[in-house]
Amino acid sequence: MKFIEVIVVVLLSSAVLVIVAQIVWRYVLRSPLGWTEQVARAEFIWLVMLGIPAMFNRYITMSFDIILEKIRGNAQSIVKIFIYLVCIGFCVFYFLASMELCIKTGNRMVPGIPIPYIALYSAQPVGAALLGIVFIKQFAETIQKMRRKEAK
Repeated sequence: MKFIEVIVVVLLSSAVLVIVAQIVWRYVLRSPLGWTEQVARAEFIWLVMLGIPAMFNRYITMSFDIILEKIRGNAQSIVKIFIYLVCIGFCVFYFLASMELCIKTGNRMVPGIPIPYIALYSAQPVGAALLGIVFIKQFAETIQKMRRKEAK
């Protein structure tokens, strides 16, 4: 996941530079660049789709765990396991649906920059797969914690 985080930092830095270039060329030099908006959009799509698994991997997402905190013992672990299973199921569904989108639009080109739409749309199955891996890891950690508690 460290590699993904490095990619996220590079994408964010690059997007900032592209947007600053767009502002300078448009408002200072009065000669707007046609490609900057599309490149920034592509970078933000990839940034979000890679950033979400990185955030979940670090447990830095917002959540309302008021009810989960009220539950004690194995019941809390069982609820967490159920939540992880639902999340993994969503990732599988999202991965398959986004792969279908990639297949349908793979040959079309993005206006303004010479790249195929699949370069943008492939961020979705990649993000879904990474997020699924993160949830599987957290699911396994929850199971291990539950077994350790039972062994004591």
